Amino acid sequence: MRRRLTSLTAALAALLLALVLAPASPPAAAEDSSTGTPTELRVITYNMNQFRRDGQASRIADLQRLLDQTDVLLLQEAKGFNIPAIVRGGQGGEGFVVHQAADRDSAEAGSAVVTRRSILGPEGVTDFRFVFGVRGASTAECDDHPSGGHGPRWIATARLHLVDGTTLPVASAHLPPPRCHGTTFVPMMNSVKSLLREADGQMIMGADWNTALRSQPQDVWGGSTGYRYQAPRASIDGFVFPRSMSVVSRVQELDIRRPGGDHHPVRMVVRLAG
Repeated sequence: MRRRLTSLTAALAALLLALVLAPASPPAAAEDSSTGTPTELRVITYNMNQFRRDGQASRIADLQRLLDQTDVLLLQEAKGFNIPAIVRGGQGGEGFVVHQAADRDSAEAGSAVVTRRSILGPEGVTDFRFVFGVRGASTAECDDHPSGGHGPRWIATARLHLVDGTTLPVASAHLPPPRCHGTTFVPMMNSVKSLLREADGQMIMGADWNTALRSQPQDVWGGSTGYRYQAPRASIDGFVFPRSMSVVSRVQELDIRRPGGDHHPVRMVVRLAG
């Protein structure tokens, strides 16, 4: 009898210790208690870093880990990944709708938009399309850098019709690297600003800017009125979003960086107007 009690006590102690040490689940988006309508939106921008040295399996696992921490996920360097299948394979993945180019190896497939179904109204997601960002650049056009040039860049954009009746344009972009700054960065930034102006100051754009935008001269960034920029300190990943939009918590990096990678997922929580 004493041996059985000792074993039971030990088992209970182990269970309590496991509960104490278990990582806390990230907070869900806040809701209006009377209607169940989301009042906040968690948005993540994430460059999957297709050239990372630790292989596709790690990046797939990282993406699936993000699902319970986001309502809108804006991806870059997703080329070669079947994002719909990856999301479906994650815990709660059926609760998301995924938009990516059908040809996973195309330049357009580099950016994708993943949206939680529960934040969407009957219209769901509309107007998913790719906006041409900039042509590719050769190694010679990128200061003969050992990493070479880059392929053409496209911006993925869509309109989210939220359950509260509002419409939110979103976009995912990947700017050219600094070594190609003089050749293709400025032209693509002009494409970005044109898309933002088209959205009339209402768009959230998550991007790998490949530079800290705070360091850019006003003639590069200052022309897009109605928006502001936030990113973690010294990060090249961040958001441009409406000045009128209330930020609930500051932009933060989520710590899942892997060896050989230089990108964290970056999350922002905003308050919905409704």
